[in-house]
Amino acid sequence: MARKYPFKVNDAEYSASRGTILGMAFVVLMLCYGILTQMHFSTDAYYTLFDMRPEGHLGQGRFTIFFIIKVLTLFGANSVVMQRVFTFLFLLLLAVSSTVLFDCLYTRINHSLGSVCGMLMVVLLSFTNIYYLELFLFSEMCLYWGIGTLLTIYAVKLTQNRRPLSWCIAYLLLLLGLGVYQAMIGLYVIWCTTCAILERKVDSGSHFYKNYVKCLLIGGAASMTSIAVPKLIQMFGGSIDTLRSAGLSHLVENAILLIKEQKSVLIDGSSLYPKYTLILVLIFAIGLFLYGMGQEKGNKGWGLMTVLVLVTNYAIIFAPHLVAGYVWLSPRAIIPMGSFAASLLLLALQWMPGKTTILFIAVVQLFAIYQNLAISVDHFSTNRLDQEYARLLETQIEKYEAQSGIEVRNIAVRTDTSPQWKYEPIRYMAYNVNERAYLNEWSDVTLLNYVSGRGYNKIGMPDEIYQEYFANKNWDAWCPEEQLVFEGDTLYWVKY
Repeated sequence: MARKYPFKVNDAEYSASRGTILGMAFVVLMLCYGILTQMHFSTDAYYTLFDMRPEGHLGQGRFTIFFIIKVLTLFGANSVVMQRVFTFLFLLLLAVSSTVLFDCLYTRINHSLGSVCGMLMVVLLSFTNIYYLELFLFSEMCLYWGIGTLLTIYAVKLTQNRRPLSWCIAYLLLLLGLGVYQAMIGLYVIWCTTCAILERKVDSGSHFYKNYVKCLLIGGAASMTSIAVPKLIQMFGGSIDTLRSAGLSHLVENAILLIKEQKSVLIDGSSLYPKYTLILVLIFAIGLFLYGMGQEKGNKGWGLMTVLVLVTNYAIIFAPHLVAGYVWLSPRAIIPMGSFAASLLLLALQWMPGKTTILFIAVVQLFAIYQNLAISVDHFSTNRLDQEYARLLETQIEKYEAQSGIEVRNIAVRTDTSPQWKYEPIRYMAYNVNERAYLNEWSDVTLLNYVSGRGYNKIGMPDEIYQEYFANKNWDAWCPEEQLVFEGDTLYWVKY
């Protein structure tokens, strides 16, 4: 009898098929992010190019990144210079992560051909979205993001085992993943709970509550440890500034801000998706899932429990921001949102299998790839405009030097009363995505140094200089006669 699905569970044929899944995942990821294997720059990259000291990461609780950078510097590797290699490695690590996650979910789903293909698209949607896109835009960090993702997803896999030793290893891997980025906790909890829900569907006698509590205990323990690591380093004499450990005093304030930001996240799509896109996808997936679950008799209590678990999963996305020193919901800060949407689509597929669900998932996947490419094109355009502005500035410096015979060594920088964070032709801009790089204090002079090949020193601008030449002024275009003032070997530059 002909098999209705392409793989068998736990046999040699299925083991061989993992290579096919890996290859398919890599192809889709290349379609989505391959354009970013070209040289490009985030706002941080211009700074990192000249200074790769890892202490700042340690202060933010990213101790895994701290140690990776230590290793890289031993070999003289600069993450900006090596970004094309690291971006390719990020793609490969995401493909491996997709394969591991597929492996976790495969034994828990209906094995029709449609369900298997739909599940692969859903797994990839965890990574082909605007939230992961911003990780790629920070090219100097790609290697770290890839390692953190794989550690976290492999922790999900080990958590599914029955052996306590596997749980301990899962805790350690998750801890290292959180040492790359605290937002990884959302990926772990969302996919662990999704595995538990799916297992409960195929086996009503499965230990759902035990698996769920196990997931929360491992995730909670790893999270608390990751928060404690910077404090422990300080206790043992390390000198670091724990920028993201605001403490319980900010819990209520941060919670209120997070509630207010839900419109921006769900309705506005973080200004990177068209309005209502994300909320409509979530409503469609939740509607199908709940309708399918409602068709099962005698499962009202289980259905209510599942809804509570999904609400908890959504809350986990924002949990790291409760104890943060400030709330900054850039796409990369809520990367589990992609996994949350993907997990809901997978649940919809399992409770309401059919062509309509699979077609909807395929449309969402294609749209996600298209949107990522559109934002990436704007990213390259922003890079070109940033560097063109730097060349215009360097031209003015060279003109002054030729006329005065004085070499400019120092640059003092401030902004006008209302600087423009987005170039006019750019369609997509939010938070650090496609913002004008030179408006950040850490990437203005470093951007100029990169473009000009010189080594200008950045100094503070005295208030009297600012008041005399720039106070209460606001420009919307390049005007070197008014925005640049030269005195001796110093340039006073106001950014518009």
